[in-house]
Amino acid sequence: MWARTAIGVSALGLYGWRVADPKGSYAAFYDAADWATGFLIGSEGAMGWVKNLVTLILVDQTDGFLLGMAFMALLSVLFWPVRAGGRWCLHRLKPRERNETSR
Repeated sequence: MWARTAIGVSALGLYGWRVADPKGSYAAFYDAADWATGFLIGSEGAMGWVKNLVTLILVDQTDGFLLGMAFMALLSVLFWPVRAGGRWCLHRLKPRERNETSR
């Protein structure tokens, strides 16, 4: 549960950064993706075009992933009171059922 919360909070933070500074965050994501693809694909000739294409796809996929994670984290925060209230109600009902059946 804590890992899911940490991932959700970090996704919200990163996507908040994307909204606050679109140019800077895109440049940082592009540099990170370019660095990662540089290990696998050379940048000479036609492979340079392929490397740039893969880098752009990775940046786009990262942005979509962050948007999805941020959206699900916000939904989780919105539905948390409903889930917690339902669990509390079920917890309050179970001891009464046991007492009535044990008589």
